[in-house]
Amino acid sequence: MEDLPTRWEIELEFVQSLANMQYLTYLAQTGNLEDPNFLRYLEYLDYWRDPKYAKHLVYPNCLHILSLLKSPKFRKDIATTELSTMVYNDMVERWKEPLKTATTPKNVQNTDAATIEAGQSQLDQEKTNQTLDSVNTESDGDAVGKAAIGATSAEKQTSDGDTAMSTNA
Repeated sequence: MEDLPTRWEIELEFVQSLANMQYLTYLAQTGNLEDPNFLRYLEYLDYWRDPKYAKHLVYPNCLHILSLLKSPKFRKDIATTELSTMVYNDMVERWKEPLKTATTPKNVQNTDAATIEAGQSQLDQEKTNQTLDSVNTESDGDAVGKAAIGATSAEKQTSDGDTAMSTNA
């Protein structure tokens, strides 16, 4: 008898499936993204932002999508192939880019990996915000980009001013 997957494995697979734009569009078109129970489950999945869990993600951009899903406007608009395609194309472009390496000052001997990841995440977030902002401009003032950016800007800083972990498409 084969072992069934654990709850952790199921949640790992599901949270990463949010990086699949076709699946996300399907969820929006079938009304799942408006179901209050489903929205509570998405809130629950925020624990994946914790570095002890996030290190297991193969598709860390799913965390950025998880943030975007907090916006009702994004949840509505992701049902359209235009926005879904734009987000997908942005992801593909990011995968093509060579990995940016963080530079360490010569006087720093030990650099915490989480610090480097947070710096890279902030760079990634800024690029995604620029892309979403351009979508907003191209859509004749439609608030898609503004809603998406508004949903993610709050996670950049924690209450004590530190940069929060934010990974995106």
